[in-house]
Amino acid sequence: MKNENQKETYSYKGWLVSDSFVKRVVAVTLYQIFGSFIISFALFFVVAIPLIVGVSLFGVRLTNNNIGLGGQPENQDVLQKDRATNSSQDAIDVENKKDLLVGSWVDTSDAGLDFTLNADGTAKSDGMATLLYKNWRRIGNNKVSFVIKSVGNGSSSTEEEVNDIVKLTDKEMILKDGDYTMKYVKKQK
Repeated sequence: MKNENQKETYSYKGWLVSDSFVKRVVAVTLYQIFGSFIISFALFFVVAIPLIVGVSLFGVRLTNNNIGLGGQPENQDVLQKDRATNSSQDAIDVENKKDLLVGSWVDTSDAGLDFTLNADGTAKSDGMATLLYKNWRRIGNNKVSFVIKSVGNGSSSTEEEVNDIVKLTDKEMILKDGDYTMKYVKKQK
């Protein structure tokens, strides 16, 4: 502690090198605040200004679900038509759709993942020895779940695969798993 009669010993009388502890604490705190402000201001110019200029020159368009920059749908007619189509598809009775699922389905791709879905919820693979369909069930109005056993290379695993039903008629079924779309044709008796 400094005595009242004692003078500071440094020739520079700045707060940072003062003999007073309080002056040093205040000086360090103010330097830290001011330094943070300068760095933040510099980062603003390095990041925000180019971003603002880029947006103003090139524009931004959010394409998810036809939503524009303002968050409003760009084409109301198309969206209303899509909603009407979805509503009519959802109105189909779930039990009728379940009946449509029962039967033998032929994969239209080169993979040949053919299978048969039975009314009791069991399933079987048609012509595949390594990918065995065991069971199936409806989930809501537009999903189907398969229990599939994969056998090969001395090991086996059982997994549940859930697919979206994109289209289902008495002759055709289109399933989607993420970005992968599978098309099947119903085998006629």
